[in-house]
Amino acid sequence: ALLLALSLPFSDRLAVSDGQSAVRHAYETFSEARLADLRSQGVAVFVDLTADWCITCLANEKSTLHTDEVQQAFRDAGIVYMVGDWTRYNPEITALLGRYQRSGIPLYLLYPAEADAPALILPQLLSKRIVLDAIDYIK
Repeated sequence: ALLLALSLPFSDRLAVSDGQSAVRHAYETFSEARLADLRSQGVAVFVDLTADWCITCLANEKSTLHTDEVQQAFRDAGIVYMVGDWTRYNPEITALLGRYQRSGIPLYLLYPAEADAPALILPQLLSKRIVLDAIDYIK
């Protein structure tokens, strides 16, 4: 059962905000093949390249990405939220970082629904307003 759960590309992740409520959000595990598939279907995608040891990533998740407001905005806009976990080296993530001239994480990319449109590169320090404005921009 554990192997089955780990092999599913679509998962639920639990984030606790303010120690009181749990925010459930869905994400897909990053892969180049899945990203290309979604883009070819005209689906907007937010790629979150992160790692368990990345303090900035954890802060952005808690303050912004895993909040009800941002998760609802992703759902309302039909944006697939993909997470690339670089906790243990992953060559696909390393290649994507290289394409965007980055040597490390976090890297946040918002791909519009148009398959040939370039990704918006969001700053390393996020706020809800930054993410919500980026979502509005690609609509």
